Amino acid sequence: MKMKDNPLWVNVSEIMQIGAGEAIKKIVMIPELGENLTDYINKLTHIDAIKGIELHVEEVTGEDKTVDVVVDIFNQVNSGGTKLSKGDLALAKICASWPEARDEMLLKLKKWNEAGFQFKLEWLLRCINAILTGESLFSALKEVDTPRVKKGLEEAEKLIDLLLDLISARLGLDHDRVLGSRYSFPLLVRYLHQAGGRVIDFKERDILLYWYIHTFLWGRYAGSTESVLSQDLSLIKEKDGGLERLINQLRQNRGDLRVSPDDFKGWSRSARFYPLLYMLTRVCHTIDWESGIELKDNLLGKTAGLQVHHIFPKSLLYEKGYLVI
Repeated sequence: MKMKDNPLWVNVSEIMQIGAGEAIKKIVMIPELGENLTDYINKLTHIDAIKGIELHVEEVTGEDKTVDVVVDIFNQVNSGGTKLSKGDLALAKICASWPEARDEMLLKLKKWNEAGFQFKLEWLLRCINAILTGESLFSALKEVDTPRVKKGLEEAEKLIDLLLDLISARLGLDHDRVLGSRYSFPLLVRYLHQAGGRVIDFKERDILLYWYIHTFLWGRYAGSTESVLSQDLSLIKEKDGGLERLINQLRQNRGDLRVSPDDFKGWSRSARFYPLLYMLTRVCHTIDWESGIELKDNLLGKTAGLQVHHIFPKSLLYEKGYLVI
């Protein structure tokens, strides 16, 4: 706004698009600029001349240039800028043959966001990759054509919807803050895809959810996501016995899957066992002591929103003469 109507404020984008001629015509018509006119014209001409500079372009090609290699090269050259992830490159390759891919994926993410769950593009692409290829590395998508990617996105949306409904209904984990182990979803959708897009019976459902719960309790996907996911996907290549193999893998890593009282010492919402505590209140239909209303996230009126408090408010304990530590 400070530069509005100032003839020396020249739009550089216009110069690069249509040349410096129009800008020079404007300043020539202003008598007050005559004293420095030659200087101004030279500056505008130099800017326009940038388009004529020949820049060296180094082409890095070859069969050995995998997704990992390309991402590493880009991040080294662009060390001062935003790092490129493997998912960014994989999505760019998909968009080259299907320009609407990003927008279509963003629509799915928006739908889940409106339902209370926040996911990222790379996460959705990883789910699509698991469904189409059964692999965790994005390089597996290089041989997948556009029609298959479109079909994979549709299948991913359907299976993720099913999982969110299943986890919400059976475990009560009905909002973003308590939805743990997001990177177990690529494996879960792959398993459901192999099962024809459905869970066979309640027993299989509960075993599947048992595995899911333990992945967020013990941070199964908290570290190197790709390597862990690759290991787990290999365990379900044959669907029969896949769930048992997954649980045995957890036991090998942990040694013991039993939950102890000490695991609940963390007190904040960020504590690993907070989702489990919330799950217990939902599965057991816990009610508010004062109102008698069942505790859940989407409450209305003055009871809206779940709160994390002491069981007995400190002020009440002080009032009754108890020392609060």
